[in-house]
Amino acid sequence: MAAFVVMLSLLFTVLYIVWYDFMEHQVIEKYDKETVWCTWSAGMIIRNTLLPFLLFGRFALVSLFPPADDLRVTRLVILFDIVALCVGFWYLYKGMSINAMYIAYLVSDSLCAFCLALSACCKSSKPMQRWMWRAIGVWISFKLITEVISVIDASRECGHVSNLILWCPFKFWLLCVACQPRWRHRFHKYISFMIERRSEKRAAASVAGLVGSCPVEEVLSQAKARFRSIRLGDLCFDDLEDSTPNPELFSRSSPEILGECDAFVSHSWHDEPVTKWAALQQWRSAFVLEHGREPRVWIDRCCIDQSNIDCDLRCLPIYLSGCRQIIVFCGTTYLCRLWCIMEVFTFVHMGRSIDKLEFQLLLQEGRQQQQAAALKEAFERFDVRECECFRIEDKERMLKIIDSAYVDAANFSSEVSSIFRNSLSDKCFNTDPDKSLNMLFRSESVKPRPEDALACIV
Repeated sequence: MAAFVVMLSLLFTVLYIVWYDFMEHQVIEKYDKETVWCTWSAGMIIRNTLLPFLLFGRFALVSLFPPADDLRVTRLVILFDIVALCVGFWYLYKGMSINAMYIAYLVSDSLCAFCLALSACCKSSKPMQRWMWRAIGVWISFKLITEVISVIDASRECGHVSNLILWCPFKFWLLCVACQPRWRHRFHKYISFMIERRSEKRAAASVAGLVGSCPVEEVLSQAKARFRSIRLGDLCFDDLEDSTPNPELFSRSSPEILGECDAFVSHSWHDEPVTKWAALQQWRSAFVLEHGREPRVWIDRCCIDQSNIDCDLRCLPIYLSGCRQIIVFCGTTYLCRLWCIMEVFTFVHMGRSIDKLEFQLLLQEGRQQQQAAALKEAFERFDVRECECFRIEDKERMLKIIDSAYVDAANFSSEVSSIFRNSLSDKCFNTDPDKSLNMLFRSESVKPRPEDALACIV
């Protein structure tokens, strides 16, 4: 962030100096001083649009970047704001005769620089940013008032609106930014989201590149083109009862934009299907109740192209990064399947927040106590080296990836166990079903009801 702020500030300052000198020689010198502000030529319009953007737009853009808790970057921005003030004053008014307006500009710019310097002395970032924006707000208010006076005066002499009015929109924009903390907060949220998404996607792409033994950029490009999702309401129990390939399900899914899918469904095909379907419908109902719409999810059976399975498996980590959260339907076999654990590995490697990971435990009616105890023991004794994979070469390759990222498999196993402990409280493993009813999912030991099939849209 600090390097980006330095580069952005230097870029704006250099462009401002170069553009100012160029326009002075190519445009301003062609007109008389009495008529230069009356001319609406293309050159004057470009000059009076880009110069205020490079000066005042720079204050708005650069000063918005420091996060609310970043003291160092905030102080760096203030330093560059002071430099920009000095450069802007020198280039704008160096040819101006010393009069009341010149003195007013000098005093206002000097006071703003002084107040910015004082704000940089704050010991925490929030008051520092608050005083920085107050100083900028007062300074730009004075600038806007004097600009309006200049426009009125020049327009009266020209007999029509002066081109100086083009300086007003950027000053007004900066004033709005300085006076609206909500705007700044939204901008910070957007920037943070973009940085987080980009870093997550790159981390996922690096895992995908290792899994598929291909360049990161290539797998990123493939994932963007192949990423799909499906409305959960378009599925019924028969669609997910087993893992037998069904091309018709793939045709029901549709292309999706990375980052727009609601959830990545992580599960083991070896877990009991009735229990899993009931848990999936329970999660779906909660989502619809909260959001008022059907969730769009990535689920392997519907979103993997059976005619090109290897390519989709290679892109799997990026698919996961393209979903807003991961829902783990964890039954007694989940921790034994290496591809399931690789999904958890990608989640860890991306640095995702733990609140983006949701567990649904799959416990069959009448066997809750035994299965809960077995799952608790499996979480505590988890060892990735004991996981199974359909192809031996896939297991060897993925264990090498894990070893390279975590030094050895034991460190990764410990990390995964920690995630399980943080995501599932001890109450989830209470062996008394009545006490754990609200914390632990319990499925009915019956076949799906007829109305469940109505959720399947043919």
